Amino acid sequence: MKIKQQALVPNVDRSEEDLDLMRIEILKLLIVYVKSKTSLLFLLFKDEYQDDYYYKNKNRIFKWLNNFKVDVQGRKESLNTILNNNWLELNVKFIVNSLVESLGGGVDILTTLEKSQFVQLMTINKELPTIIKYLNELKDGQPIPKEILIYLDKCGFIWGKTKTYHEYISFIIKQIRLVLKCESYRKIYLKGKNEFIPVEHFQNAEVTQPLKEKFGIQNCLWIPGIYESNSLPLTSGGISISVKGFGVFIQLHSLLKDKQIYYSLDRNELILHEIIHACRECVGSEMFEEEFAYSLSPSRLRKLLSPITRGSSESLLFYLISIISITSDLPSFPRWFARVSKIPFIILTLIGLFRLMRSKQYLNGAFNYLTVKQNISPSTASCILFRLTDDEILMLFNLFKQNSNTGIREIVSRKLEQGIDINQRWSVIVDRFLPSFQNVSKL
Repeated sequence: MKIKQQALVPNVDRSEEDLDLMRIEILKLLIVYVKSKTSLLFLLFKDEYQDDYYYKNKNRIFKWLNNFKVDVQGRKESLNTILNNNWLELNVKFIVNSLVESLGGGVDILTTLEKSQFVQLMTINKELPTIIKYLNELKDGQPIPKEILIYLDKCGFIWGKTKTYHEYISFIIKQIRLVLKCESYRKIYLKGKNEFIPVEHFQNAEVTQPLKEKFGIQNCLWIPGIYESNSLPLTSGGISISVKGFGVFIQLHSLLKDKQIYYSLDRNELILHEIIHACRECVGSEMFEEEFAYSLSPSRLRKLLSPITRGSSESLLFYLISIISITSDLPSFPRWFARVSKIPFIILTLIGLFRLMRSKQYLNGAFNYLTVKQNISPSTASCILFRLTDDEILMLFNLFKQNSNTGIREIVSRKLEQGIDINQRWSVIVDRFLPSFQNVSKL
């Protein structure tokens, strides 16, 4: 299930934010620097005007950066001076030691941070730090090299309907920044005893293998997640939440924190489901969203029927009407009410089933067009469809239904000649999944 929000509301009951979180974030960036020789310190204040805490406390933060002294070969230098003068390479060891000491810990702190999602994301995807820095320094309007677009697509950053390079870069950097600062954001914006979804849960083979084999996505660690039950919709074990200005994150039921399976809830299935929503965030098409999300479910029944609702509002409405329909059978209710209450449930169910059958028919038709008509392998066809908009899937369905002679080569040629919101996505699709068509635009 996917939910969109315009903003997050700071927790008014929280105590004043501790600068320990700032130290931890800097340490994460320094660990990545040591491993990759790439400085991502710009992430601390990138787009800080959209960040409640860093914007409102900017003066306090810069004062701390100036006052925090690092012991550099017998002399004291402010952290701000070292960072602003690009002295990081020569002084990274001293900065790390000073920060660890200020946190009152030792090697244990560094060991813990090594296992954090941000550090693991940048370590497993070895080229990502260099790419993120390159994207940040890219001038507005300057194109992104094809090999970088392909690499990002493999990580799950699908181009979608993005209209400019700047818009695409902004989404990626905000998402990386969210992973870096998720601990700060949790303290500022979330209430209750919530815990992060550990990297091990994202890296479980039952999550990574289906993503790679079915949709061509691997090492997808750029979506942070929490275990928290209080604000989950009644009918859901997990949701993907997209917040304007912050990014996308996952929320799962807290009962799944220590158990992979709790009654009908399966942690691996839910993580997979919500990652699919997050990866298609920029595609901006919802007709087949739940079909893709449930396509990797091990349950045949859920795979067949669960896409009957789209979005949290439809799920909640269906749930409430179902409850009313069931409770109306109790002896305390008159028989006429029991009969009448079934009508909305029956109507909604029939409409949902009709729409579900139609969407499955459209998706299967598009799949058959690629596999039967164009002799594309089923695994490659799934990867292609996952990156298409609703209109493009319907177009392939209509070609299959009409038994059209239009081939995929002709479609690719037309798509590559369209605007940047279409041709960049199709260019990546061709390079990754249709390599024999790489020169099709020249035909």
